[in-house]
Amino acid sequence: MSLSGGTLRRCLAAALLCLPLLAGMATEAVAQTPVAERLIPPATQTVDEDDGNIDITLLGKPGHDNDDIYIHQTTGTGARGTGTACQPGEDFLLATQASVFLSISNTSHTYSEITICDDTVDEPDETFTATWTSAFGSPFNSNAANCSGTSLCTTEITITDNDPTVVSLERVGSGAVSEGGTVEFTVMLGRALVADEIIDVPLSISGTGVTTADWSLATKSGSGLNTGVTLSDQTTATPNVRFSGAGAQTATLVLTAELDSAAEGTETSIIALGPDGTGTNGFDHVDLSTNVGGGADPGSTNSFNVMVNNVAIPPEVTISGGSAVTEGTAATFTVSRTGATGSSLTVLLSVSENTAGGQDFVASGNEGNNKQVVIPSGSRTETYTVPTTSDNTDEPTGAVTVSLRASNDYTRGGTSSAEVRVNDNDDPPPNTPVVSISGGSPAGGGGGGGSGGGDDDSDTSPDREALLAIYEASGGDNWDMNRNWGS
Repeated sequence: MSLSGGTLRRCLAAALLCLPLLAGMATEAVAQTPVAERLIPPATQTVDEDDGNIDITLLGKPGHDNDDIYIHQTTGTGARGTGTACQPGEDFLLATQASVFLSISNTSHTYSEITICDDTVDEPDETFTATWTSAFGSPFNSNAANCSGTSLCTTEITITDNDPTVVSLERVGSGAVSEGGTVEFTVMLGRALVADEIIDVPLSISGTGVTTADWSLATKSGSGLNTGVTLSDQTTATPNVRFSGAGAQTATLVLTAELDSAAEGTETSIIALGPDGTGTNGFDHVDLSTNVGGGADPGSTNSFNVMVNNVAIPPEVTISGGSAVTEGTAATFTVSRTGATGSSLTVLLSVSENTAGGQDFVASGNEGNNKQVVIPSGSRTETYTVPTTSDNTDEPTGAVTVSLRASNDYTRGGTSSAEVRVNDNDDPPPNTPVVSISGGSPAGGGGGGGSGGGDDDSDTSPDREALLAIYEASGGDNWDMNRNWGS
Protein backbone atom coordinates (compact mmCIF):
# COMPACT_ATOMS: atom_id res chain seq x y z
CA MET A 1 0.00 0.00 0.00
CA SER A 2 1.13 3.58 -0.63
CA LEU A 3 -0.21 6.99 0.32
CA SER A 4 -0.26 10.06 -1.79
CA GLY A 5 0.75 13.33 -0.30
CA GLY A 6 -2.86 14.39 -0.06
CA THR A 7 -3.97 11.21 1.66
CA LEU A 8 -1.12 11.46 4.15
CA ARG A 9 -2.08 14.99 5.12
CA ARG A 10 -5.63 13.93 5.66
CA CYS A 11 -4.47 11.06 7.83
CA LEU A 12 -2.38 13.35 10.00
CA ALA A 13 -5.45 15.46 10.61
CA ALA A 14 -7.32 12.43 11.85
CA ALA A 15 -4.55 10.30 13.32
CA LEU A 16 -6.78 7.90 15.14
CA LEU A 17 -8.72 7.14 11.98
CA CYS A 18 -5.48 6.53 10.07
CA LEU A 19 -3.81 4.15 12.47
CA PRO A 20 -5.02 1.08 10.58
CA LEU A 21 -3.84 2.60 7.29
CA LEU A 22 -0.44 3.50 8.69
CA ALA A 23 -0.05 -0.03 9.99
CA GLY A 24 -0.86 -1.41 6.55
CA MET A 25 1.58 0.99 4.90
CA ALA A 26 4.39 -0.13 7.15
CA THR A 27 3.68 -3.75 6.32
CA GLU A 28 3.71 -3.00 2.56
CA ALA A 29 6.91 -0.99 2.76
CA VAL A 30 8.70 -4.06 3.98
CA ALA A 31 7.35 -6.18 1.16
CA GLN A 32 7.78 -3.58 -1.66
CA THR A 33 10.98 -3.83 -3.75
CA PRO A 34 12.25 -1.60 -6.59
CA VAL A 35 12.20 -4.30 -9.24
CA ALA A 36 8.53 -3.90 -10.11
CA GLU A 37 7.43 -1.46 -12.80
CA ARG A 38 5.90 1.69 -11.40
CA LEU A 39 6.40 4.85 -13.52
CA ILE A 40 8.80 4.41 -16.45
CA PRO A 41 9.18 7.28 -18.99
CA PRO A 42 10.55 6.61 -22.49
CA ALA A 43 14.31 6.85 -22.93
CA THR A 44 14.01 9.14 -25.99
CA GLN A 45 11.34 11.09 -27.81
CA THR A 46 11.49 13.25 -30.95
CA VAL A 47 9.10 16.14 -31.48
CA ASP A 48 8.67 18.88 -34.08
CA GLU A 49 9.22 22.51 -33.27
CA ASP A 50 5.60 23.34 -34.06
CA ASP A 51 4.06 20.53 -31.93
CA GLY A 52 3.13 22.85 -29.05
CA ASN A 53 2.21 20.82 -25.96
CA ILE A 54 3.59 17.33 -26.25
CA ASP A 55 2.50 14.08 -24.62
CA ILE A 56 4.93 11.71 -22.94
CA THR A 57 3.57 8.33 -22.03
CA LEU A 58 4.65 6.95 -18.66
CA LEU A 59 4.35 3.22 -18.15
CA GLY A 60 3.45 1.94 -14.68
CA LYS A 61 2.19 -0.89 -12.55
CA PRO A 62 -1.51 -0.59 -11.73
CA GLY A 63 -2.91 -0.77 -8.26
CA HIS A 64 -1.10 2.17 -6.67
CA ASP A 65 -2.64 5.32 -5.32
CA ASN A 66 -1.92 8.89 -6.42
CA ASP A 67 1.69 9.92 -6.58
CA ASP A 68 3.42 13.18 -7.42
CA ILE A 69 5.99 13.12 -10.23
CA TYR A 70 8.68 15.78 -10.53
CA ILE A 71 10.58 16.59 -13.74
CA HIS A 72 13.42 18.99 -14.41
CA GLN A 73 15.90 19.70 -17.22
CA THR A 74 19.43 18.69 -16.55
CA THR A 75 21.41 19.05 -19.82
CA GLY A 76 20.89 19.88 -23.47
CA THR A 77 21.20 22.50 -26.22
CA GLY A 78 17.59 23.69 -25.99
CA ALA A 79 16.84 26.89 -24.08
CA ARG A 80 14.17 26.46 -21.40
CA GLY A 81 11.65 29.23 -20.92
CA THR A 82 10.98 30.67 -17.50
CA GLY A 83 7.41 31.84 -17.92
CA THR A 84 4.10 30.40 -18.96
CA ALA A 85 4.36 31.56 -22.61
CA CYS A 86 7.18 31.15 -25.13
CA GLN A 87 9.43 34.15 -25.60
CA PRO A 88 12.01 34.85 -28.37
CA GLY A 89 15.06 32.65 -27.90
CA GLU A 90 13.20 30.03 -25.84
CA ASP A 91 12.84 26.47 -27.13
CA PHE A 92 10.50 24.88 -24.59
CA LEU A 93 8.56 25.36 -21.37
CA LEU A 94 8.64 22.71 -18.67
CA ALA A 95 6.32 22.27 -15.68
CA THR A 96 8.16 20.94 -12.65
CA GLN A 97 5.46 18.83 -11.03
CA ALA A 98 2.34 16.91 -11.95
CA SER A 99 0.11 14.42 -10.15
CA VAL A 100 -0.05 10.98 -11.69
CA PHE A 101 -2.89 8.65 -10.79
CA LEU A 102 -2.66 4.99 -11.61
CA SER A 103 -5.77 3.08 -10.74
CA ILE A 104 -6.03 -0.67 -10.42
CA SER A 105 -6.59 -1.01 -14.16
CA ASN A 106 -4.19 1.65 -15.45
CA THR A 107 -0.85 0.70 -16.96
CA SER A 108 0.13 4.10 -18.41
CA HIS A 109 -0.24 7.81 -17.91
CA THR A 110 0.16 10.69 -20.37
CA TYR A 111 2.27 13.59 -19.19
CA SER A 112 1.35 16.83 -21.06
CA GLU A 113 3.19 19.53 -19.19
CA ILE A 114 5.96 20.24 -21.74
CA THR A 115 5.42 22.99 -24.35
CA ILE A 116 7.66 23.24 -27.45
CA CYS A 117 8.26 26.82 -28.63
CA ASP A 118 7.90 27.44 -32.37
CA ASP A 119 10.25 30.19 -33.55
CA THR A 120 11.38 31.45 -36.96
CA VAL A 121 15.08 30.83 -36.43
CA ASP A 122 16.99 28.40 -38.65
CA GLU A 123 18.96 26.31 -36.19
CA PRO A 124 20.23 22.77 -35.72
CA ASP A 125 17.94 20.24 -34.06
CA GLU A 126 18.12 20.68 -30.29
CA THR A 127 17.91 18.30 -27.37
CA PHE A 128 17.28 18.47 -23.65
CA THR A 129 17.20 15.78 -21.02
CA ALA A 130 14.26 15.60 -18.62
CA THR A 131 14.97 13.89 -15.32
CA TRP A 132 12.01 12.33 -13.53
CA THR A 133 11.68 11.72 -9.79
CA SER A 134 8.80 10.79 -7.51
CA ALA A 135 7.74 12.84 -4.53
CA PHE A 136 8.88 10.26 -2.01
CA GLY A 137 11.46 8.37 -3.98
CA SER A 138 8.97 5.73 -4.98
CA PRO A 139 10.77 3.20 -7.06
CA PHE A 140 10.84 3.39 -10.86
CA ASN A 141 12.19 0.50 -12.82
CA SER A 142 15.78 0.15 -11.78
CA ASN A 143 16.31 -2.38 -14.58
CA ALA A 144 15.54 0.12 -17.36
CA ALA A 145 18.51 1.51 -19.28
CA ASN A 146 17.30 5.09 -18.79
CA CYS A 147 16.83 4.72 -15.04
CA SER A 148 19.39 4.99 -12.27
CA GLY A 149 18.87 3.41 -8.88
CA THR A 150 15.31 3.34 -7.60
CA SER A 151 14.07 6.88 -8.10
CA LEU A 152 15.66 8.56 -11.17
CA CYS A 153 14.79 8.13 -14.83
CA THR A 154 15.65 10.30 -17.86
CA THR A 155 14.10 11.07 -21.23
CA GLU A 156 16.17 12.71 -23.96
CA ILE A 157 13.84 14.88 -26.04
CA THR A 158 14.93 16.02 -29.52
CA ILE A 159 13.28 19.10 -31.03
CA THR A 160 13.39 18.95 -34.84
CA ASP A 161 13.69 22.44 -36.31
CA ASN A 162 11.07 23.42 -38.89
CA ASP A 163 12.75 26.51 -40.32
CA PRO A 164 14.51 25.98 -43.68
CA THR A 165 18.16 26.81 -44.22
CA VAL A 166 18.21 29.54 -46.87
CA VAL A 167 20.82 29.20 -49.64
CA SER A 168 22.18 32.14 -51.63
CA LEU A 169 24.21 32.34 -54.85
CA GLU A 170 26.44 35.32 -55.59
CA ARG A 171 29.02 36.16 -58.22
CA VAL A 172 32.41 37.58 -57.26
CA GLY A 173 33.11 40.56 -59.53
CA SER A 174 31.15 41.66 -62.59
CA GLY A 175 31.38 42.26 -66.32
CA ALA A 176 31.80 40.11 -69.41
CA VAL A 177 34.59 37.56 -69.88
CA SER A 178 36.21 36.21 -72.99
CA GLU A 179 36.58 32.56 -73.85
CA GLY A 180 39.38 31.17 -71.75
CA GLY A 181 38.45 33.48 -68.85
CA THR A 182 36.98 32.51 -65.47
CA VAL A 183 34.07 33.55 -63.26
CA GLU A 184 34.19 33.01 -59.49
CA PHE A 185 31.03 32.68 -57.41
CA THR A 186 29.89 31.46 -54.00
CA VAL A 187 27.08 29.24 -52.77
CA MET A 188 26.37 30.08 -49.12
CA LEU A 189 24.15 28.56 -46.44
CA GLY A 190 22.28 30.73 -43.95
CA ARG A 191 24.15 29.05 -41.11
CA ALA A 192 27.06 26.71 -40.57
CA LEU A 193 26.18 23.04 -40.30
CA VAL A 194 26.93 20.87 -37.31
CA ALA A 195 28.15 17.30 -37.19
CA ASP A 196 26.10 14.80 -39.22
CA GLU A 197 24.10 17.48 -41.04
CA ILE A 198 23.94 17.42 -44.85
CA ILE A 199 22.51 19.89 -47.38
CA ASP A 200 22.54 19.17 -51.13
CA VAL A 201 22.26 22.29 -53.29
CA PRO A 202 21.23 21.77 -56.95
CA LEU A 203 22.62 24.18 -59.56
CA SER A 204 21.81 24.80 -63.21
CA ILE A 205 23.95 26.29 -65.99
CA SER A 206 22.07 27.28 -69.13
CA GLY A 207 21.69 29.93 -71.83
CA THR A 208 20.76 30.28 -75.48
CA GLY A 209 23.19 28.18 -77.48
CA VAL A 210 25.13 27.31 -74.32
CA THR A 211 26.18 23.66 -73.98
CA THR A 212 28.35 21.80 -71.51
CA ALA A 213 31.21 22.08 -74.02
CA ASP A 214 31.23 25.86 -73.49
CA TRP A 215 32.26 25.77 -69.82
CA SER A 216 33.84 23.76 -67.02
CA LEU A 217 33.19 23.98 -63.28
CA ALA A 218 35.46 23.28 -60.30
CA THR A 219 35.90 24.18 -56.64
CA LYS A 220 38.45 26.89 -55.98
CA SER A 221 41.55 25.65 -54.20
CA GLY A 222 43.18 27.46 -51.33
CA SER A 223 43.63 27.43 -47.57
CA GLY A 224 40.38 27.70 -45.63
CA LEU A 225 38.17 27.32 -48.68
CA ASN A 226 35.33 24.85 -49.20
CA THR A 227 35.23 23.23 -45.76
CA GLY A 228 32.92 20.23 -45.97
CA VAL A 229 32.10 20.96 -49.64
CA THR A 230 31.89 18.34 -52.40
CA LEU A 231 31.08 19.13 -56.06
CA SER A 232 29.48 16.43 -58.21
CA ASP A 233 27.91 16.14 -61.68
CA GLN A 234 30.09 19.09 -62.69
CA THR A 235 30.19 18.00 -66.35
CA THR A 236 26.40 18.18 -66.64
CA ALA A 237 24.05 21.16 -66.89
CA THR A 238 22.82 20.42 -63.35
CA PRO A 239 25.79 20.21 -60.96
CA ASN A 240 25.30 19.51 -57.25
CA VAL A 241 27.08 21.10 -54.28
CA ARG A 242 27.02 19.09 -51.06
CA PHE A 243 27.66 20.68 -47.65
CA SER A 244 28.43 18.11 -44.97
CA GLY A 245 29.52 18.15 -41.35
CA ALA A 246 30.63 20.69 -38.79
CA GLY A 247 31.58 24.10 -40.16
CA ALA A 248 30.31 23.59 -43.71
CA GLN A 249 28.72 26.82 -44.93
CA THR A 250 30.37 28.36 -48.01
CA ALA A 251 31.35 26.87 -51.38
CA THR A 252 33.63 28.90 -53.64
CA LEU A 253 33.41 27.74 -57.26
CA VAL A 254 35.15 28.72 -60.51
CA LEU A 255 33.41 28.59 -63.89
CA THR A 256 35.78 28.60 -66.90
CA ALA A 257 34.52 29.75 -70.30
CA GLU A 258 36.15 27.19 -72.56
CA LEU A 259 38.16 28.37 -75.57
CA ASP A 260 36.99 26.66 -78.76
CA SER A 261 37.38 27.03 -82.53
CA ALA A 262 33.70 27.67 -83.21
CA ALA A 263 32.85 30.93 -84.94
CA GLU A 264 30.10 32.16 -82.64
CA GLY A 265 28.84 35.43 -81.28
CA THR A 266 28.65 36.61 -77.69
CA GLU A 267 26.79 34.14 -75.47
CA THR A 268 25.10 34.66 -72.11
CA SER A 269 25.43 31.91 -69.53
CA ILE A 270 22.90 31.74 -66.68
CA ILE A 271 24.10 30.22 -63.40
CA ALA A 272 21.26 29.56 -60.96
CA LEU A 273 20.13 27.60 -57.92
CA GLY A 274 17.60 24.89 -58.55
CA PRO A 275 13.94 25.67 -57.83
CA ASP A 276 12.16 25.03 -54.56
CA GLY A 277 10.08 21.86 -54.37
CA THR A 278 10.30 18.23 -55.42
CA GLY A 279 10.40 18.80 -59.19
CA THR A 280 13.31 18.19 -61.51
CA ASN A 281 16.52 19.58 -59.99
CA GLY A 282 14.44 20.90 -57.07
CA PHE A 283 15.73 21.51 -53.56
CA ASP A 284 13.39 18.84 -52.16
CA HIS A 285 13.90 16.23 -54.87
CA VAL A 286 13.87 12.68 -53.60
CA ASP A 287 17.40 11.97 -54.88
CA LEU A 288 18.99 14.60 -52.63
CA SER A 289 20.36 13.78 -49.17
CA THR A 290 19.47 16.93 -47.25
CA ASN A 291 18.69 15.92 -43.66
CA VAL A 292 18.46 19.17 -41.68
CA GLY A 293 15.23 20.04 -39.90
CA GLY A 294 13.15 22.33 -42.10
CA GLY A 295 15.15 21.35 -45.18
CA ALA A 296 16.78 23.96 -47.42
CA ASP A 297 15.28 26.59 -49.72
CA PRO A 298 16.76 28.84 -52.43
CA GLY A 299 17.00 32.45 -51.30
CA SER A 300 16.16 35.63 -53.17
CA THR A 301 19.76 35.92 -54.45
CA ASN A 302 19.64 32.80 -56.56
CA SER A 303 21.09 33.47 -60.03
CA PHE A 304 23.38 35.64 -62.14
CA ASN A 305 24.19 36.08 -65.83
CA VAL A 306 27.61 36.36 -67.42
CA MET A 307 28.35 37.43 -71.00
CA VAL A 308 31.03 35.42 -72.77
CA ASN A 309 32.80 36.98 -75.75
CA ASN A 310 33.90 34.60 -78.48
CA VAL A 311 37.60 34.10 -79.13
CA ALA A 312 37.91 31.75 -82.08
CA ILE A 313 40.95 29.48 -82.24
CA PRO A 314 42.54 29.70 -85.72
CA PRO A 315 42.34 26.40 -87.58
CA GLU A 316 45.50 24.41 -88.22
CA VAL A 317 46.34 23.84 -91.89
CA THR A 318 48.48 21.04 -93.36
CA ILE A 319 49.34 19.87 -96.88
CA SER A 320 50.13 16.48 -98.43
CA GLY A 321 51.34 15.48 -101.86
CA GLY A 322 49.88 12.90 -104.24
CA SER A 323 51.53 10.16 -106.29
CA ALA A 324 54.37 10.76 -108.75
CA VAL A 325 53.32 11.91 -112.24
CA THR A 326 54.81 11.94 -115.73
CA GLU A 327 55.54 15.28 -117.32
CA GLY A 328 52.44 16.69 -118.88
CA THR A 329 50.24 15.47 -115.99
CA ALA A 330 49.23 17.82 -113.17
CA ALA A 331 50.75 17.24 -109.74
CA THR A 332 48.03 16.99 -107.06
CA PHE A 333 48.17 18.27 -103.47
CA THR A 334 45.59 18.13 -100.66
CA VAL A 335 45.24 21.05 -98.24
CA SER A 336 43.45 20.24 -94.94
CA ARG A 337 42.21 22.26 -91.97
CA THR A 338 41.01 21.57 -88.40
CA GLY A 339 38.26 23.26 -86.43
CA ALA A 340 34.96 24.68 -87.55
CA THR A 341 33.88 24.54 -91.19
CA GLY A 342 31.11 27.12 -91.09
CA SER A 343 32.97 29.48 -93.43
CA SER A 344 35.46 29.21 -96.27
CA LEU A 345 39.19 29.52 -95.62
CA THR A 346 41.77 30.96 -98.03
CA VAL A 347 45.17 29.29 -97.72
CA LEU A 348 48.25 31.03 -99.17
CA LEU A 349 50.73 28.87 -101.09
CA SER A 350 54.20 28.97 -102.63
CA VAL A 351 55.03 26.73 -105.67
CA SER A 352 58.53 25.76 -106.81
CA GLU A 353 60.37 22.94 -108.58
CA ASN A 354 63.78 21.29 -108.43
CA THR A 355 65.94 22.64 -111.27
CA ALA A 356 69.37 21.43 -110.10
CA GLY A 357 69.67 18.97 -112.99
CA GLY A 358 68.26 21.31 -115.60
CA GLN A 359 64.66 20.15 -115.09
CA ASP A 360 61.88 22.44 -116.27
CA PHE A 361 58.52 20.78 -115.85
CA VAL A 362 56.51 23.75 -114.49
CA ALA A 363 55.78 26.89 -116.46
CA SER A 364 56.88 30.08 -114.76
CA GLY A 365 53.29 31.28 -114.47
CA ASN A 366 52.45 28.33 -112.26
CA GLU A 367 55.34 28.96 -109.85
CA GLY A 368 55.90 31.65 -107.24
CA ASN A 369 54.69 32.93 -103.87
CA ASN A 370 51.37 34.35 -105.03
CA LYS A 371 49.33 31.16 -105.16
CA GLN A 372 46.35 30.22 -103.01
CA VAL A 373 43.59 27.69 -102.56
CA VAL A 374 40.14 28.17 -100.98
CA ILE A 375 38.73 25.46 -98.71
CA PRO A 376 34.98 25.92 -99.16
CA SER A 377 32.43 26.28 -96.36
CA GLY A 378 31.38 22.91 -94.97
CA SER A 379 34.58 21.19 -96.06
CA ARG A 380 37.82 20.36 -94.27
CA THR A 381 39.94 19.72 -97.38
CA GLU A 382 40.52 21.06 -100.86
CA THR A 383 42.70 19.87 -103.77
CA TYR A 384 45.35 22.07 -105.37
CA THR A 385 46.95 21.09 -108.69
CA VAL A 386 50.13 22.26 -110.43
CA PRO A 387 50.21 21.65 -114.22
CA THR A 388 53.43 20.22 -115.64
CA THR A 389 54.70 20.72 -119.19
CA SER A 390 55.48 17.90 -121.59
CA ASP A 391 58.48 18.81 -123.73
CA ASN A 392 60.97 17.01 -125.98
CA THR A 393 63.92 17.50 -123.71
CA ASP A 394 65.52 14.52 -122.12
CA GLU A 395 65.99 15.55 -118.48
CA PRO A 396 66.37 13.97 -115.04
CA THR A 397 63.40 13.18 -112.80
CA GLY A 398 62.31 16.31 -110.93
CA ALA A 399 59.90 17.39 -108.18
CA VAL A 400 57.23 20.03 -107.66
CA THR A 401 57.02 21.48 -104.13
CA VAL A 402 54.06 23.37 -102.66
CA SER A 403 54.51 25.10 -99.29
CA LEU A 404 52.02 26.78 -96.97
CA ARG A 405 52.57 30.49 -96.40
CA ALA A 406 51.80 32.24 -93.11
CA SER A 407 48.45 33.93 -92.46
CA ASN A 408 46.54 35.39 -89.51
CA ASP A 409 43.58 33.21 -90.46
CA TYR A 410 45.26 29.91 -89.60
CA THR A 411 48.33 28.25 -88.16
CA ARG A 412 50.59 25.90 -90.07
CA GLY A 413 50.78 22.32 -88.85
CA GLY A 414 53.68 19.89 -88.83
CA THR A 415 53.45 19.14 -92.56
CA SER A 416 53.56 22.60 -94.07
CA SER A 417 55.32 21.54 -97.29
CA ALA A 418 54.77 18.62 -99.71
CA GLU A 419 56.48 17.29 -102.84
CA VAL A 420 55.32 15.37 -105.91
CA ARG A 421 57.91 13.73 -108.20
CA VAL A 422 57.74 14.34 -111.95
CA ASN A 423 59.20 11.73 -114.31
CA ASP A 424 60.62 12.63 -117.72
CA ASN A 425 59.23 10.81 -120.78
CA ASP A 426 61.78 11.83 -123.49
CA ASP A 427 64.49 9.67 -125.18
CA PRO A 428 68.14 10.70 -125.08
CA PRO A 429 69.35 12.97 -127.98
CA PRO A 430 70.49 11.15 -131.19
CA ASN A 431 74.15 12.19 -130.85
CA THR A 432 74.63 10.32 -127.65
CA PRO A 433 77.87 8.38 -128.17
CA VAL A 434 77.81 4.60 -128.32
CA VAL A 435 80.93 2.97 -126.98
CA SER A 436 82.00 -0.55 -127.93
CA ILE A 437 84.78 -2.39 -126.21
CA SER A 438 86.51 -5.33 -127.77
CA GLY A 439 88.30 -7.94 -125.76
CA GLY A 440 92.09 -8.26 -125.65
CA SER A 441 94.30 -11.07 -124.65
CA PRO A 442 93.34 -12.98 -121.55
CA ALA A 443 94.88 -11.62 -118.46
CA GLY A 444 98.26 -13.13 -117.81
CA GLY A 445 98.25 -15.04 -121.19
CA GLY A 446 100.60 -12.76 -123.19
CA GLY A 447 104.32 -12.74 -123.61
CA GLY A 448 106.36 -12.77 -120.57
CA GLY A 449 103.53 -14.94 -119.25
CA GLY A 450 103.52 -14.68 -115.63
CA SER A 451 102.60 -17.71 -113.76
CA GLY A 452 100.22 -15.94 -111.35
CA GLY A 453 97.46 -15.13 -113.94
CA GLY A 454 97.09 -11.51 -112.66
CA ASP A 455 95.67 -8.50 -114.57
CA ASP A 456 97.91 -6.67 -116.99
CA ASP A 457 96.44 -3.15 -117.57
CA SER A 458 99.32 -2.34 -119.93
CA ASP A 459 98.21 -5.03 -122.31
CA THR A 460 95.18 -4.75 -124.69
CA SER A 461 92.52 -4.14 -121.89
CA PRO A 462 90.50 -0.82 -122.13
CA ASP A 463 91.87 2.35 -120.72
CA ARG A 464 89.63 3.01 -117.74
CA GLU A 465 90.44 6.73 -117.56
CA ALA A 466 89.44 7.13 -121.19
CA LEU A 467 86.12 5.42 -120.60
CA LEU A 468 85.37 7.67 -117.63
CA ALA A 469 86.15 10.76 -119.70
CA ILE A 470 83.76 9.58 -122.43
CA TYR A 471 81.02 8.92 -119.82
CA GLU A 472 81.29 12.38 -118.28
CA ALA A 473 81.47 14.12 -121.66
CA SER A 474 78.29 12.44 -122.80
CA GLY A 475 76.19 13.77 -119.91
CA GLY A 476 76.47 11.01 -117.36
CA ASP A 477 72.96 9.53 -117.13
CA ASN A 478 72.37 10.36 -120.80
CA TRP A 479 74.97 7.89 -121.89
CA ASP A 480 73.39 5.34 -124.18
CA MET A 481 72.43 2.38 -122.07
CA ASN A 482 72.75 0.09 -125.16
CA ARG A 483 76.44 -0.30 -124.68
CA ASN A 484 78.36 -3.08 -126.31
CA TRP A 485 80.88 -4.31 -123.82
CA GLY A 486 82.48 -6.76 -126.16
CA SER A 487 81.60 -9.08 -128.94
